[in-house]
Amino acid sequence: MSAPTGEWFDELITRWNSDRKRQGDLAASEYRPLAFPEQVMVVLAENQPIDAAAVLPHRLHIGQELRGMTVPFGIVHDWQAATVIPLIREAIERCGGEGTAQGALLGLHRRAAEGDLVVESKWSQALRLALYELYWHAYPHKAVYGETYARNHRLQRDRGADEATAVEVAQAVADLKRTTHARAFAEANAAANARALAAAYARTDPVAFAKALPFAQMHACARVWAAGSGPGQEAVARAECYRRLADGLSAALLREFDGS
Repeated sequence: MSAPTGEWFDELITRWNSDRKRQGDLAASEYRPLAFPEQVMVVLAENQPIDAAAVLPHRLHIGQELRGMTVPFGIVHDWQAATVIPLIREAIERCGGEGTAQGALLGLHRRAAEGDLVVESKWSQALRLALYELYWHAYPHKAVYGETYARNHRLQRDRGADEATAVEVAQAVADLKRTTHARAFAEANAAANARALAAAYARTDPVAFAKALPFAQMHACARVWAAGSGPGQEAVARAECYRRLADGLSAALLREFDGS
């Protein structure tokens, strides 16, 4: 399979940016995002160092032959089972979580990769649990807690509270805000994404899958991976996560098209 020209990849970037600008002006039925894996490739390229992004289209084996082609859903499930879900679980563990909610979803992707049909209700249940866990950890807990604590500690001191009282109140308010907002963030993202992805997976619908914007899962994974890194290492950690996602997609495409 030939590698795409630089002009072709530039065209993808242009279409991607145009789509994102127009999305809010279009009805849901009219919106036609880039197909998978073109959509995912662009996002991976945008979030890696220039030298890695430059060779990404070649590594992902996406050439002129794939333009307009419906990529087999087996690639999606293979990539999810072999790379994405294990990486998400590892990212959550780096943040002190367990990643146990990813297990059921991993099993469904493995079944689907082998050709089994999985009904929408099973996809929906597994996705809701797995995505809630992912987005809970993707929420900026430390930043929200720190900002809320500092603001309320200062407020309590300005009101004449002693240090012990200021600390106690600030901790309570910061913890409540962090927990409440993280729960709402996780629930909203899990509900919306699970519904869209479950329908696309159950019906093997490539247009529905593209509309579900699978790159959102990648961004969330990278955020969690970065959150588990050391101070000042977040950018490096995010790039590493996107690189591993790209490596996994490249391997899945090779297995499908080259039989390796």
